[in-house]
Amino acid sequence: MQLNRRRFLQGTGLGILTLALDPYLQGLAAPTVRKLALLVGVDHYGDGSLDLKGCVTDVQLQQELLIHRFGFNPQDIVTLTNAEATREAIETAFLEHLVNQAIAGDVVVFHFSGYGHQVEGINALLPSDGLQFPEKIPTQQDILETTLDLLGRSLATDKVTMILDTSYRGGAKFLQGNLRSRSFPLASEVVNPQELAFQSQLSSRKAKISKKRPGMVFLAANPSQSAAEIRGNGWNAGLFTYSLTQYLWQVSPASQVMITLARSSEPVERIRGLEQQPQLLKNTPGARLTYFLPPESPQGADGVIADIDAQ
Repeated sequence: MQLNRRRFLQGTGLGILTLALDPYLQGLAAPTVRKLALLVGVDHYGDGSLDLKGCVTDVQLQQELLIHRFGFNPQDIVTLTNAEATREAIETAFLEHLVNQAIAGDVVVFHFSGYGHQVEGINALLPSDGLQFPEKIPTQQDILETTLDLLGRSLATDKVTMILDTSYRGGAKFLQGNLRSRSFPLASEVVNPQELAFQSQLSSRKAKISKKRPGMVFLAANPSQSAAEIRGNGWNAGLFTYSLTQYLWQVSPASQVMITLARSSEPVERIRGLEQQPQLLKNTPGARLTYFLPPESPQGADGVIADIDAQ
């Protein structure tokens, strides 16, 4: 299957994109720094009855963008999809590939697409081992937002971008026309002791923990809203990830982060109205470029993905 950006934009009215990704862009194309990425996408959860459809596509969209638009070395991008993306595997990869390798000035990108929900009132990501079947209930293999915060603050660089194409709002409908919600409706009642032990391990690295999470965090929706994925002609993708990556394929010269967010949010608003409003948490003072990098090519381009298994 081919995912053609131009045809999709024309068919869905996503041609006018306006987000603000200046810091993301400046860091991504700088030739003197190392660029590291961890991209996670989970479509398949257990017996298939609660599967999402576009999370692996999101990973491939980001991977193509980072390599061919922002000059990432493919060997510096780790991808975890479906069964690979367990809680332990994601946290281990973040620690070993990002925290243990990144030095000051390096560019780091973390992307997650999949279900989100809440654990004892804390927002959390659902990895591939996050649901128990046939009961269809959470297994407590959650990655807490507080864990993600500690991992981010453990990085030696402040040029960090996290893209979370998920949502945490319980009670959201799974299907609404061509849209599928990424909010899992059931919460976990107890935090996994192994997750707390991992947090304790991170917190013990006092000399390496900054006071607050560096960089930028892009959220596909306000925490009280539901993020959606959209169905195209034989394929699916996260509405926010698709809008974001396609804008970054086009933009030239590099646009500011806030401009990128505004423009990338326009197609989301056009399809979902006020039901999904992407958010940007910006902690690095003076950050301007999306991914902290300008595109390596001064000209915009069309992004194409081939041979995606859309099942």
